Amino acid sequence: MSHNRKRILSEALSLDAWHDPFQIGSSCGVYVELSFHEGRLGGDDPNIPFTFKLGIKRALLTIELENPLEIDRKSVARNIPEVSAELNKILEAKRSAEKKAGANLSLNPSDLHASGSIKSENSRKESISIVQTIPETLVISRPENSRGYSWSMEPSWQNSLHGQPWNPIESPRLRTKPIKSLSAIPPSVKIIVSCALEDINISDLKLKKNGFGSRMSEIIYNEKNEAAAKQHLKLVLRDSDLEPGLLDNRFSNLILANILAIED
Repeated sequence: MSHNRKRILSEALSLDAWHDPFQIGSSCGVYVELSFHEGRLGGDDPNIPFTFKLGIKRALLTIELENPLEIDRKSVARNIPEVSAELNKILEAKRSAEKKAGANLSLNPSDLHASGSIKSENSRKESISIVQTIPETLVISRPENSRGYSWSMEPSWQNSLHGQPWNPIESPRLRTKPIKSLSAIPPSVKIIVSCALEDINISDLKLKKNGFGSRMSEIIYNEKNEAAAKQHLKLVLRDSDLEPGLLDNRFSNLILANILAIED
């Protein structure tokens, strides 16, 4: 299990997962604690001449259950933002005045122009404003099959994912159906975090050596350095026992974490 726990791109995310004890006739809750942060790569590697920051713009969490476990669909965490309507009663006082017209006295009373009196008018105006609480991370559930479920995650206002998308204790990802039988070897609960290559945000790429020549090289070879940064990321994934694949197009899939949930 310690080996599985190392299969994480720890530079950009932290992941822990556990489940209730397996018992025949009982359901089992699956809990996932996930946290995203900005990674800083290249500083400790003498073979790479630059440093860069790494963020994850979007990610997908997937839970895969092994037979005989099956998902209780009613228990799946579905993060739907709550919308509430707030009725604001606004009292507007509208006052209008009629200017006093100058009275021109004349010999003929019919020529008398009388002044008007000041009037005041109050009116009530009601307006409805929609108030919506938006979390830092938008989470959308995606059913897979009877033994798999996924949740896509993306930031609501930041450029990259940051912090925890949910409370792992208050919001277990799912529960299993009551277990009918168990073998000598307990079934596994696999937790996978993945993303597309285009969802990796590489920024603040700087050469380690200071000086005018280095700054010029950074400008001239910026695209080449970014490609090298992706290759370095590929090596980091392999060192974490994660298989990054070819990474030959923007939709190439990256496994950022792959662990087994442990019994609580």
